[in-house]
Amino acid sequence: MFEDDTRVTLQYSIAVKDLPTEIDRLMAKAVSALKKINTTKLQPSNPEDQFSLKTVARIDTTRKTIEEASSVLGDISNIINGYISYQAKSSQAAPPHPEQPTQQRSAGPGTGVDVNDLLQKLGAFRHTNGLENEEPHTIEKQEV
Repeated sequence: MFEDDTRVTLQYSIAVKDLPTEIDRLMAKAVSALKKINTTKLQPSNPEDQFSLKTVARIDTTRKTIEEASSVLGDISNIINGYISYQAKSSQAAPPHPEQPTQQRSAGPGTGVDVNDLLQKLGAFRHTNGLENEEPHTIEKQEV
């Protein structure tokens, strides 16, 4: 009944505190699949067997094992990227606690410019010019 190698996508949720355990479990699964790969068995011992069904079967088995490991590693990558996005969104959405004063950030040593003040001015400028919903443009830093 379940002998088919067709892959299905599952979606389920777990507690954030359980992510390290889940990543460890998936990583162990990927490592186990990679350890199954035996490249010495790929090359036939007899050159005359190179163009045989046995060689094709060994290659197919190896390919499927690599695909399995790749799929699990892709899942791990997606989970980690999702967690990073979650962290970035939650840190942006969290307002400062009222009992804690906002830490003054400087634009750089010796500039005397408060970054929080600049951010407030930027927000006011966006609001005045109807730019609140526009995505910020990034400028790549170039070495001089």
